[in-house]
Amino acid sequence: MDAFETNIRSGLELIGVLITDPEIQIIRYIDGIYGEATRSLEAADLSGVWAEADLDPSRAPSDS
Repeated sequence: MDAFETNIRSGLELIGVLITDPEIQIIRYIDGIYGEATRSLEAADLSGVWAEADLDPSRAPSDS
């Protein structure tokens, strides 16, 4: 068991979710696809980016 699997298993165990080996394999596969982009986004400095004030997911963003 490597650090990745230990982190996944222990994190889910804390909230009462047991995970099987095939589920770990699926998580590894997904991390292989999205992992690098997700970690880059987490590391990005977004302090200068303002949140959309009138967020409404049912319509396109507005300029106001």
